[in-house]
Amino acid sequence: MKKLSLMIALVCAACLMAGAQSQTTQYQDGKIIQVTKLPAPPSAGGTDAPMASQVDEYEISIQVGDAVYVCHYSSHSDQDLSWTKGKEGQVRIKGKTMYVKQVTGKEAQAKILRTAKAATP
Repeated sequence: MKKLSLMIALVCAACLMAGAQSQTTQYQDGKIIQVTKLPAPPSAGGTDAPMASQVDEYEISIQVGDAVYVCHYSSHSDQDLSWTKGKEGQVRIKGKTMYVKQVTGKEAQAKILRTAKAATP
């Protein structure tokens, strides 16, 4: 009976470990090669016009392996992302979305607009 209980416990532990491994996030190395701040949309004017936008829009190119992903990213207007050009980091891709792992461990999310083959040096 003890052997049966031990076997059941080992099988359960193996199943839990296998499930945990399949749920781990697979990150890849990525390098930001271009950052372009997009112009703010024109205001319609009038008395109901919104105040200045508190969100800046960026088009960011990130090289992952031999592919370059051009992404659309929105950030708070008090953040300037131009300094990130040339920086490397961990990224993961799921469908049409790229997730960039930040220093805090959280992920920044960007919509993938297009993909191109990276230029060879």
